[in-house]
Amino acid sequence: MNWIEYACEFIGTAIHVSFGLAGIFLVSQMNIGDITKFFIIGCFFATGLLVVIYSPIGKRSGGHLNPAVTTAFWLNGLMTGLDTLWYIIAQFAGAVFGAWVAFIIFPWQTFYTTLTLPAMEYPLLISLFIEFTIIFVLIMTIFSFVSSDRSGRFTGIAAACYVVLITVLFATISGASMNLARTFGTAAILMRFDYLLLYFTASVLGAFAAYYLFSKATKGAKPVCSKLCHKTEGPCLFKCTCEYSHITKIQSTMPNMNNSGLKSCNDPLLTGEESLPWN
Repeated sequence: MNWIEYACEFIGTAIHVSFGLAGIFLVSQMNIGDITKFFIIGCFFATGLLVVIYSPIGKRSGGHLNPAVTTAFWLNGLMTGLDTLWYIIAQFAGAVFGAWVAFIIFPWQTFYTTLTLPAMEYPLLISLFIEFTIIFVLIMTIFSFVSSDRSGRFTGIAAACYVVLITVLFATISGASMNLARTFGTAAILMRFDYLLLYFTASVLGAFAAYYLFSKATKGAKPVCSKLCHKTEGPCLFKCTCEYSHITKIQSTMPNMNNSGLKSCNDPLLTGEESLPWN
């Protein structure tokens, strides 16, 4: 039970949602066009995401903040089922708390502008397909970035830019949820679950499709790291193959000491290919 990581996901998701709702409140006070409006909203959500991912909070938990992202890492075997469950619970609870804070802080004329809803001018299947594609591309992007030594540290930036782009392109069609927890946060407080099943289905299918395609494209290889702030120091609870996880595993072998606290001559770190010249 990694309670510190779960708490980080709770706090991180709350911050992310609060930032985004602050953007929604801001544009509700302005008379501007839809493109500008959704660009500003996307920037607020992206800023909240960046703040969390590259903060000590994100460096500790990985900065997932999204049930689909956590599910995709679990499908790749990088997280245990228990950690995955508590991560998702923390994300949903954090989104509700973040929405509640934003509702208290800002003098909303109507709270219903915060709901994520598909446009009625389009068939629901169109919205479902768009949301599925959004989640699929998001996870594929994350997997690709964290698996590269050069781009690993830019994963959070890529995800933030993607949030802005998708918000501008699809907010007027599908609602551009991208995050089931974020959608649930405001819906739970307002008790409006009208289209939550649509976003849930898209989120689950998108996560499974991204896992399947990435696995096929890489011939079964897993993402190198489960942290969106890859190549940062800090405890790692994931079953990654990144260099910090490797260091963690080596450190876990360190108790092989004699009573004086010194390494035994039979310590595996001093044998084999890494043997000293006189061994």
